[in-house]
Amino acid sequence: MIKSLMAVIMTVLSLIIQAEGQIFVVPNINPNDKNQIIEYVNKTYPDYPNEILKTIEKESSFRPNAQNPKSAAFGFMGIMPDCSWDLGYAFDLVRDYWYINIHVGYLYLEKCLKKANYDYEQAYLYYSRGLNYKNVENEK
Repeated sequence: MIKSLMAVIMTVLSLIIQAEGQIFVVPNINPNDKNQIIEYVNKTYPDYPNEILKTIEKESSFRPNAQNPKSAAFGFMGIMPDCSWDLGYAFDLVRDYWYINIHVGYLYLEKCLKKANYDYEQAYLYYSRGLNYKNVENEK
């Protein structure tokens, strides 16, 4: 009985990861299945699912291990090491766990959306070029 209880506890613990003070339940989905990722984002991030999905498409074409050849940006959301550290997450977690990559991307995208008054195109410029990005349109 104790062995079976321990097996259940170990199974449950294997489905949970604690990252930077936050507990994540490991999603039971295939990260290579675009439809499952779309469903996951819609259920997990109801505030900005369309914006997150657009960003995933632009940054990685829905490839969980995408890596930008010109930078260190990695994963679904194309997270840079500095961005993950600025948001309080170690980059190895963002690189190794696709659902943490999406979460950190969501946190950063939310900042960008707020700065851009929820205009996605402007927010994506901030997302891809940094929150300090300036152009003629946002100088006004």
